[in-house]
Amino acid sequence: GDLDIKPRGSFKDWKNDVENLILGNAPIETVVVIALSAVLIGYYRGVKDVTNAVVHIGGDSTSGKSSALEAGIATTGNPSLQAEGLCKSWAATDNAVIDSLDSLFGVPVGRDELSLNESKNLSQLIYQLSMGRSRERLGKNCESVATKFFTTVLLSTGETGILSRCSGNTGLNIRVIE
Repeated sequence: GDLDIKPRGSFKDWKNDVENLILGNAPIETVVVIALSAVLIGYYRGVKDVTNAVVHIGGDSTSGKSSALEAGIATTGNPSLQAEGLCKSWAATDNAVIDSLDSLFGVPVGRDELSLNESKNLSQLIYQLSMGRSRERLGKNCESVATKFFTTVLLSTGETGILSRCSGNTGLNIRVIE
């Protein structure tokens, strides 16, 4: 597809960066390990009924949320917020968020700064993200629109919790890690 997941640099340089910049920083270590789990989720999705992970990193401005997000996404591709990068802004409709994941399997993605999203209630979006599929729907002429499928770990950032933007459904608490 259009996403930038091609290798850059050498494994030696990446390993050196991990050892010098990430190891010893428990929050960033955790985000990197969670991002790498996207590969396992992608693999096991074809074998077992595994759901996607949605992990939200909350905190005050300038607390390192976006840097942690980028470190996690950089394990498999370009963490840029540009069109081809694996990180996107939360300034998107629910349908655009799901559409951006179509046919993505085993690669982590990021959404930065939840306050940019105008949806009042993110419950349906969270359910779709964890299930790895779009809603079934009809087009303007009552024809079926193809369902979008994906397997990923979604890393999210924001100054507020993502569950605070959802209904009180208990099922959401097992679908989101905050």
